[in-house]
Amino acid sequence: MKRLLLSAIACVAFAGTANAQLSPGASQELSDSIFCAIMAGLYVNGEVNKNPGLTEKEQELMRKSYAKGCIEGRNAARQDNLEIKEETISKLS
Repeated sequence: MKRLLLSAIACVAFAGTANAQLSPGASQELSDSIFCAIMAGLYVNGEVNKNPGLTEKEQELMRKSYAKGCIEGRNAARQDNLEIKEETISKLS
């Protein structure tokens, strides 16, 4: 877990220079990926503390599932916010 956390911190540290070369959508995807990877790691660590008998494979499956759901949730929330903004703008016009 320490390696995952240190890797995530390193990714965040270098994300600033990477963002200068990425389109706005790509930088948002990168930001979501990093955030969700960190959150997935924290979630799995909590589950391992509750159930120390989890195998490495089970932990990896949990991590991937959590990260995938996290990214899908962030994309859905972003889309909802966009639709609300467009609706508000159309009412003001």
